[in-house]
Amino acid sequence: MGRTSSELTSTEQAAARLESDRVVETLRREIVLGILPAGEALVERSLGERFGVSSRLPIREALRRLKAEALIDQAPRRRATVREFSGRDLANTAEVFEIIDVHAVRLAALRRNHADLAAMKLHVDGSKQALLSGDRTAQSMHARGFRSAIFAAAKNPALLEVRDRIDARVWRMVEQKVRQTDPGSLYTELFAAISDADATSAVACFSSYMTRWKGLWSEHAFVRIDAQLKNPIGTAAQPGPAKRRASKEPDFAPEFHGVLNTLRTQILDGRRSAGEVLSERLIGQEFGLSRSPVTEAIDALVLEGLAIAPTNRSAALVRGVPPEEVADFLGVCTILDTLATRLAAERASSAQIEHMRRLVDEEDHASKSGDARLLMQYCGRWRVLLHEMSSNDVLADVGRLVQGRLQLTMGRTKQNLMMARSHRLIFEAIESRQPEVAEEVVRRALSSASLNGISATV
Repeated sequence: MGRTSSELTSTEQAAARLESDRVVETLRREIVLGILPAGEALVERSLGERFGVSSRLPIREALRRLKAEALIDQAPRRRATVREFSGRDLANTAEVFEIIDVHAVRLAALRRNHADLAAMKLHVDGSKQALLSGDRTAQSMHARGFRSAIFAAAKNPALLEVRDRIDARVWRMVEQKVRQTDPGSLYTELFAAISDADATSAVACFSSYMTRWKGLWSEHAFVRIDAQLKNPIGTAAQPGPAKRRASKEPDFAPEFHGVLNTLRTQILDGRRSAGEVLSERLIGQEFGLSRSPVTEAIDALVLEGLAIAPTNRSAALVRGVPPEEVADFLGVCTILDTLATRLAAERASSAQIEHMRRLVDEEDHASKSGDARLLMQYCGRWRVLLHEMSSNDVLADVGRLVQGRLQLTMGRTKQNLMMARSHRLIFEAIESRQPEVAEEVVRRALSSASLNGISATV
């Protein structure tokens, strides 16, 4: 039996993280390219043998990370399987991809330097050569490299986080669904606009490409529909990935959940401040647990954006939003919440709208009673519900990534009161199916918060 993480030395833990990185990179690539098909089982023992890893800890860590990237499914006490990438997954990914890339393009045009432009040009030229030679692998590599260079030029840490969170899904979307879409002169025109610091033209160029891309996507969909309608009625459907059986223990909660919930509450309440070390050993002693569930809890906090992952030289740390990054952070929250608001106004069910009505009433009550902590909790719940109402699980996922830090950043009573008032206005617009009005309220509320000079005390 392999040792637990509590029995590993710091050197062994660092080696385990490197092994986990190797496994993640390989499996991610194979899932994205379809080498590992949807429904394929990922067995820890078999993976250990394949990668020459004697301990299961790096394998388990790799599977947790792939699950966070929505590349695999794994229920408690169940074997991991490759997740199917459906038409809905493609649509959800595309909706988030478009808004964050438009934001990155705009910022890159305003903030790029000579080194950024050199990195972009390398991939623009490489893409042209790959197109002429018909090297699809090189084309894909340069497309991803050009996009990465744009995000680097945007110089917005929160935007980079969101990009990293959905990057595997974007890659999967492009490789498996729309790789046949020719970007044409996109890279050249976009690079020229960014070089000229022309944000308006850069955004227009990218938006024009997205319009063409969506058009081709629709054409391909109609072609598939026509092909299916022409099939004889008796033609057997192709089997999809095997359905996962429900767990025999639906109420089972992994041991780390209790640790995670407590640590999250302590961070949001300010009992653990930004920069504080999250020592696996000390937290394990506090909860009377081994390091393994504590490690899982800290990993979950990293995925929620509330902790900085440990490295080979340092332990995990509580994460905050430095004062100099607050405006950029709120800018990212604004584009995410604006999209969520528009989609909620279009898609929310009656039950969800009634749930939001109760939440805004509870916010009003907390405001009048002067209970700042309760008000912060209700504001957080309201935002989680807003993203759920969007019916876009990719958007809900990246919303969770910034949720905790947004609560901390907006944690002062004055800001929470302002947000609670805006929540009622947004609710009324959603209820009356007025997405444009709701979007404008979101933009004004978060822009006002940024202009009021919120200083992150985290």
